[in-house]
Amino acid sequence: MAARQPCRARVRATRRSGEPAAVVIVVAGRVAPADAATLCERVGALVRTRCAGAVVCDMGAAAPDLGAVDLVARVHLVARRFGARATVRRARPELVALLALAGLGDVVALEPLRVEARRQPEQREQRLGVEEERDPGDRAV
Repeated sequence: MAARQPCRARVRATRRSGEPAAVVIVVAGRVAPADAATLCERVGALVRTRCAGAVVCDMGAAAPDLGAVDLVARVHLVARRFGARATVRRARPELVALLALAGLGDVVALEPLRVEARRQPEQREQRLGVEEERDPGDRAV
């Protein structure tokens, strides 16, 4: 059995000119229940002290499991408790499916996953002006 990759998370407050403050959580690895509780305490403290209007939960590197669903649900509740809106950024399709299965698909705001369109290279065209060799005894068609 593979070793459990521990949760690594960064929580920071940001403010852009002309916009309300936001708390950003960047999560990587598997989220244990104790990790979720600790992160939510930190998020609540930052939202309260910085008067943040938004909480962004970046789940791009998080393991798509029930621990991540628990964290997203808790962060959403903490944000609403303090009057902020919560958004999940870079959620993998597996996590989106688990959120829907848990009944949170319509409750949690998801930022659309930005996927760059990949195009197939075009087939090489034949060079123009290439003539075939012909036998002088052949008649032109």
